[in-house]
Amino acid sequence: MLSASNNGTVTQIVAGTGLTGGTITTSGTIAVNFAGTGSATTVARSDHTHSYLPLSGGTMTGTLTAKANVYDDTYTGALNMANSNIYGLNAIYFADASEAASEGIHFYRSGSVVDSLYAKSGKLYFTPNRTLGQAGTDYEVITTLNYISNF
Repeated sequence: MLSASNNGTVTQIVAGTGLTGGTITTSGTIAVNFAGTGSATTVARSDHTHSYLPLSGGTMTGTLTAKANVYDDTYTGALNMANSNIYGLNAIYFADASEAASEGIHFYRSGSVVDSLYAKSGKLYFTPNRTLGQAGTDYEVITTLNYISNF
């Protein structure tokens, strides 16, 4: 080991923490002990941070963008909330006009049956007991003042 006040010849180098190569007395190589995969040629400390949300808590800023045009009528390709609530929501916007009961809000009944609610051309529709992947019977939801009729 050398200090600022030492002068002379280095006679031994010991590979310390995070280095490989062992003790060198005449010639040899000491290298950084990289963990994991990758091709970086620089060394970083393991106690640094990244700008990602933690696995628990945290606040997302900006827009969360999912893969585009992933949709079908069998619960795949969707945001899976694993039976958890969404709260504090201000609005839900759909990307295009609804054309059928498969494009809307679905209420689970069983593994392959849902009740669906969707809007089309300024009208609200309810489709009960719809088997996923199939058309169901749509009922227009009609409102008059405070009276609501769904059939």
